[in-house]
Amino acid sequence: MKLATKSRGSARSNGNGSAPSANISRATTSFLKRANRLLIGGQWAPAADGRTFTTYNPATGEPLAQCAEGDARDIHRAVTAARAAFESGPWRRMTPSERGKLIWKIGDLILDHAD
Repeated sequence: MKLATKSRGSARSNGNGSAPSANISRATTSFLKRANRLLIGGQWAPAADGRTFTTYNPATGEPLAQCAEGDARDIHRAVTAARAAFESGPWRRMTPSERGKLIWKIGDLILDHAD
C-alpha cells in the first residue's frame, strides 16, 4: 500500500489524490505474521515478560498484527544497546552535515520502499 509520494506528500495520500487502499501487500502481510519481537541492538527479541498487544488496520478496523509489548526492562536494554552503538559506531564521528545527508537518504529509501 503506497502511503507517501516521492515528493514527501501526506501519509494519507496514495499519490493520486485518493485515500489509500485497504489492501496490504504480500510482503507486508508476511512481515506482520513473523514472530512479534522488539528490535534491540540489531537483534529481534521478545518482550522481557513475553506480553503482546493487538494493533489494528486503520483502514478497516480489523486486527492487523500482534506486537511485542515492551516494558521498563526492554527500554533499559534498548537504551543500553543504543548507547553502545553510538559510542563504538560511526555516527558519533560524523559531522552534523553528514548525519543530515544520511537521514535524508534514509527518508528517500523509505519512500522508495513504502510498500
